[in-house]
Amino acid sequence: MRWLLTLVLCLTLSFSTFADETDKPASKEPPFPILEDPTTADFVGMWSGKWDNTWDVEFTVTYDEAEKKLWAVYRCKEDVKGEFNKMRLACTIDKDRLMVGRNFIEISRITDDANLAYSYGHFKKPRTAMLNKSVEPAKND
Repeated sequence: MRWLLTLVLCLTLSFSTFADETDKPASKEPPFPILEDPTTADFVGMWSGKWDNTWDVEFTVTYDEAEKKLWAVYRCKEDVKGEFNKMRLACTIDKDRLMVGRNFIEISRITDDANLAYSYGHFKKPRTAMLNKSVEPAKND
């Protein structure tokens, strides 16, 4: 009977250790140095990546000359095999980040690569994604 109790205790400890590592909160700070004082042109374009290396996410950032505003079409999947959800959100540049929506998602450009950015989503469970600038959006709409 003791061996069973020992086995249960060991398994409980090992699973709780694993859970602690995977349930760490997402870091709001990018893992690389970010571009300071970015301009509108630094963010305009099509960006894609995966929230938490799992769920597809895309941003198409445009500048409307008539309105003098930045906009993002935000597309993401909440289910890996599901359809994209889509919404259009106003954006602003706040210091060194593109704020998509009202403090909904932050995008920071990586200093050393004009085609790489880091995004942080202020969701119930915060999520992060490395974004790559692309020439055209994904075909699997």
